[in-house]
Amino acid sequence: MRAIGSKLIEGRIDQVAGTVTITRCTQRSFSAADWEGLSSRLAAISDALTSANAMLLSRAGGGAGGSSGKSTAQSGRGPLQVVH
Repeated sequence: MRAIGSKLIEGRIDQVAGTVTITRCTQRSFSAADWEGLSSRLAAISDALTSANAMLLSRAGGGAGGSSGKSTAQSGRGPLQVVH
């Protein structure tokens, strides 16, 4: 009851069936390993977005960008920049 009241978990208590269904929980703190894992996942997402951007640019007839690490798409909506 206190965890639900403190918003650490979300769930439902069924007093008739004597069950608790937890639908979401919140982690209180990040350890160094948690931050490293998050960093790895974000780096993988960044790499995937860079690859997708390069593919879209090549299909649109644009270049893959220069050595600055930035790419610009010719979409008419303004530049798309990927910064590493």
